[in-house]
Amino acid sequence: MNATGSFKNIAVIGKMAQPVCFRGAPPFPIKYYHQENAWMNKAVYARWFAGLCTDWRACTVRKGFLVMDNASGHDTSMTSDLMDTDWLPPNTTARFQPSDQDVKSVTKTTYKRGMTRDMLSTFDGQFAETEEQRVAREGRVARARAGSLDVMDGRSPHVLDAIRLVKVAWDTVTPSAIMRCWLRAKFTPPDVTRAIRARLDAAGAPQDIEPADDARAIVEMLQAARTLAPGGRPGDGGSGGGGEQGALVSGSHPTALPVIEQWHAAESREEAVMAMANES
Repeated sequence: MNATGSFKNIAVIGKMAQPVCFRGAPPFPIKYYHQENAWMNKAVYARWFAGLCTDWRACTVRKGFLVMDNASGHDTSMTSDLMDTDWLPPNTTARFQPSDQDVKSVTKTTYKRGMTRDMLSTFDGQFAETEEQRVAREGRVARARAGSLDVMDGRSPHVLDAIRLVKVAWDTVTPSAIMRCWLRAKFTPPDVTRAIRARLDAAGAPQDIEPADDARAIVEMLQAARTLAPGGRPGDGGSGGGGEQGALVSGSHPTALPVIEQWHAAESREEAVMAMANES
């Protein structure tokens, strides 16, 4: 993303080159790369960098200036006539990289909000099914190839679900939010900082969505949602008794919001990141 938010670029890295869910899918809304552990390495970085330069040239004829952190998967030898690259010093990414000044966290929380909404919407649809519709759905599920069913089928989300929701979440990050993140990073030259601030002030943009807003929205969705019994059929909710459908989270539940906020922040904690690395 550039300092004015007029250029935004995002990609997804998965483990498989051609997951089952890709078969017959329309063109992807964002770029997809694969690596056996779904991590960035120098081979993936080379493909990503080439794609970034191509997208940049489609946006402007001006030469770009790319600010990168020094992660081990990034190839410092990569160059392009379309892009100069400067590398942040070690242990400064969280302080100076603009995407670490809330852009990534807001994208992730919006993604989780969308995933929660889609899953609960599917469950609500199952509540409204007739017996004929239920039988037809269960038959279709039984005939489907393993890995092809998605969150809208009541299954765990697959990588195509993730790609779709990442794109939606990324599109909600506004230019004003991006400009604020560049200002918070405080590493642009004074003249560039003044230009960013002037553009932001001229836009009169309101404050953007905060991660806490997504957490509250998820809690509200859970409060309004109905539960499903084992097997994906409407149940009694476990709390209402007598066949009454209950909520997944009580409206007065004292820990609902802190639990969701903790879930949102999980990937930012060092121990959680290291645990994911060890699982790979």
